[in-house]
Amino acid sequence: MTTTPSPRLLPDKQEPPRRSKPLWRNRDYNILWISRSLTEVGFNASTMAFPCWCWR
Repeated sequence: MTTTPSPRLLPDKQEPPRRSKPLWRNRDYNILWISRSLTEVGFNASTMAFPCWCWR
């Protein structure tokens, strides 16, 4: 005996696959990237400033 699925279980039409957004449009990624960049700038500035400050 074979069973056929009920028509309600079969999709009417197949949806096209969703394209994911580029990573640079993701808000969380942008916040992470900006905060990491500011941290790096601050670290490099302090690396240069502290020896000059101690020299005086």
